[in-house]
Amino acid sequence: MCLSCSPISTVATYVGEIQSRVTQNLDAAREQVEPYVQQAGDTANKKLTDISSMLKTQAEDLGQQLGTQAEGIKTQLEATAQELRTSLEGKIDELTELFSPLATQIREQLETIVDKVKETAASAA
Repeated sequence: MCLSCSPISTVATYVGEIQSRVTQNLDAAREQVEPYVQQAGDTANKKLTDISSMLKTQAEDLGQQLGTQAEGIKTQLEATAQELRTSLEGKIDELTELFSPLATQIREQLETIVDKVKETAASAA
């Protein structure tokens, strides 16, 4: 009877052969799949980079648009403030012209009253 021909030895040899072939097949499959996985990763990275660049450009454009709009609003507000200032100055001038003769009359009447009080005080003394 052959010791190397025993059923356990035959099974062990068979299992060893299967393990060897599985390892070879896995290595071969890995070699076949790896380029596709690498290409998929590279493509994904490129797309992410492109999207990131596009978003950055859009954000910069939006920032410029907002800056331009802010400048426009600032200019409008400054113009409105100047118009209001001019209008108020005109109204103040109108009121000054309106009340100036009245103030002069009141001043003259007060001077007349003061003069009469002085005369009365001087004649009483």
